[in-house]
Amino acid sequence: MEELTYSEIGLSSLSRHRFHRNSIELCNYYAKTIGQTTSSFPTAILELQSPELGHLSNDCGQPTLLWNVEDYAFQAALLEIMDINKLPEDWKYTPQAVEKLEEVAIQGMNLFKELMPETFLILQESIPYILMGNRFGYGGGSISSRIGLIWLAPLEDWSIETWAENIVHELVHNILFIEELVNTIFRYSVQEMAEPNATAISAIRQEKRGFDKSFHSAFVSFSIAKFYLLHGSAEKVKAILPPLIVCLNDLVQNNWVLTLNGKAMLDELIDHTLSMAREINCQSLRTSLVSL
Repeated sequence: MEELTYSEIGLSSLSRHRFHRNSIELCNYYAKTIGQTTSSFPTAILELQSPELGHLSNDCGQPTLLWNVEDYAFQAALLEIMDINKLPEDWKYTPQAVEKLEEVAIQGMNLFKELMPETFLILQESIPYILMGNRFGYGGGSISSRIGLIWLAPLEDWSIETWAENIVHELVHNILFIEELVNTIFRYSVQEMAEPNATAISAIRQEKRGFDKSFHSAFVSFSIAKFYLLHGSAEKVKAILPPLIVCLNDLVQNNWVLTLNGKAMLDELIDHTLSMAREINCQSLRTSLVSL
C-alpha cells in the first residue's frame, strides 16, 4: 500500500498526495478538452484558465516573480485577481524597491522551503507565477478562475517571515480551489453561500463573510499557525488560534452547506486544531474547542 505523505501542514486535503491525485484528474480533463496530453499541472491549468500567459517562460523550478510587466495579457490576469477594472496609478514598484523586495522575497521562499519542504514542493508544482502589483490596503490574493497564479502586493517593510506567510496563505487558497474543482467541497453557489443564513466569521478578517470564504480562511489560518509553530513562534500561534476557533464554530453551525467531502475536511481541521491547542498547552483554547 502506498504510504501517504500529508506534508508539514498535516491535513490530508492539503497534502502533496492529494494534490498529485487532483492534478492527474485535471490533466486528464485537459487532454479530453484540448485534445493534447500533458503530465504538467501548470501547463494544463494555465491553458484552461490563463492561455494568454502561455508566452511567458518559467524554467527556474519555483514561482517566477513578475514585476511591472506592461504586457496586456499579464495586466488582464492581474486585474481579474485584484477584482478591479483599472490598475491603480501607483501599481508599479520602483527599480530600487524591486531590488530590495526581491532579495527578501527569495529569503522568504527559502524559509518556507526550510520549514515546510514537502509543502514547498506543492508550490513548485502548482504555481508558476507570482504577479506583483501594489494596491493600497491589500497584501495580495488568489481566485478560483486563475488557479496557478498568485498576486502579491508587498510592502517594503515585509520581513522574511511575512513573505513566507503570505506565500503559504495564497498557496492554500490555490490547493483548495483545485480540490473544489476536482472533488467538490460546497453544495451551493457562491451567491447562495453569501446569504445571511450561510455566512460565517472569517478566521482572517474576523468579520462575517460568505461560507466559502470563511471556510478557506480557516484552512489558511491553520496552515499559517503550523508555519509559525515550526518556526518556533508559539506566541504567534496563540494569537492565530482564538479567531480560528470562532470561525470553526460558525462553520460547524452551517455545515449543511458542505458536501460529504467538505464535512470530512472540516472535521479533520477541527481535530488538528484541537491537537495544536494541546501542543502549545493552551487550556482556554482546548476548553473552547470541546463544543466542536
